[in-house]
Amino acid sequence: MNEKNITEVVFLEVKSGAGKNLNDQEKRLRDAIRAGRVRWEEFDV
Repeated sequence: MNEKNITEVVFLEVKSGAGKNLNDQEKRLRDAIRAGRVRWEEFDV
């Protein structure tokens, strides 16, 4: 966040061992990101 020009945001799923495959929830999240169904929201209390 110290950069003045942010050109990309990366969501990274780290897998290891027997859990290398994505579960159904992770697949849905991946698909939503790939389809561009991502937005920014702020909540001020």
